[in-house]
Amino acid sequence: MKDLLNFDEPLAEALKHTPAQILPVFESATRAVYRNHYALEMPDSEVPSFQVTVSSGEHERMLRDLQSNLMGQLVVIPGIVTAASKSAIKATKEVLKCQNCGHEKHIKIKLGYGGARHPQICEGPHEPGQERPKCPMNPYRVVTEKCTFVDQQTLKLQEAPELIPTGEMPRTIQLTVDRELTDKVTPGNRVRVVGILSLLDSAGQSDTSASKQVKSTVRPAYIRVVGLTSHDNKNNSGSVSSFAMPSIT
Repeated sequence: MKDLLNFDEPLAEALKHTPAQILPVFESATRAVYRNHYALEMPDSEVPSFQVTVSSGEHERMLRDLQSNLMGQLVVIPGIVTAASKSAIKATKEVLKCQNCGHEKHIKIKLGYGGARHPQICEGPHEPGQERPKCPMNPYRVVTEKCTFVDQQTLKLQEAPELIPTGEMPRTIQLTVDRELTDKVTPGNRVRVVGILSLLDSAGQSDTSASKQVKSTVRPAYIRVVGLTSHDNKNNSGSVSSFAMPSIT
């Protein structure tokens, strides 16, 4: 963030306030640089995807300071990892195919806990004057070999003991890490997280319509991690070792 501020301050502010829209542009630019300077003869289809991670010297926020005005913005949070799930596979692009007419539909899925809703009716095109094929309800099936997948992991972050106000219980928040940031920390690690404050999708069910209405509007928050730094407890000087991405040589 410091380098970006020195280069283009409005761009740095845009990354801070709308990181979910700006980071994909950065990653596309990284692919373009790689193609133009390192793989001149490589077809676009073979250019690898890159993950842009963010490090920031911004003042850290406490978990209890995360309010609604920070939703969707970049936040810096310190804490202790108390739980880590096994790495799972998440689809970032699904290819659906109608089992009746063969129409294919491509759906992009956001990182984090974003999901995709499959159409219940076939959306295949038809020629003017010709009758549309009578496809059944829910005709689409996922074509696994044409989908794109990434690794994703769930972590739980807790406030450090020295940061908890006297008489208060420690607060926790759920984190998601993906791609190169998975399997980098274990429970007990002290970390400094740079991430996007996001909302979980409503998945609860209840017998009463009133409860359903409440659950559709009140949702728990989580952080989609875009930068991760581990504090080395064994080093008395308090040095910080970051998880760096592989460099291009």
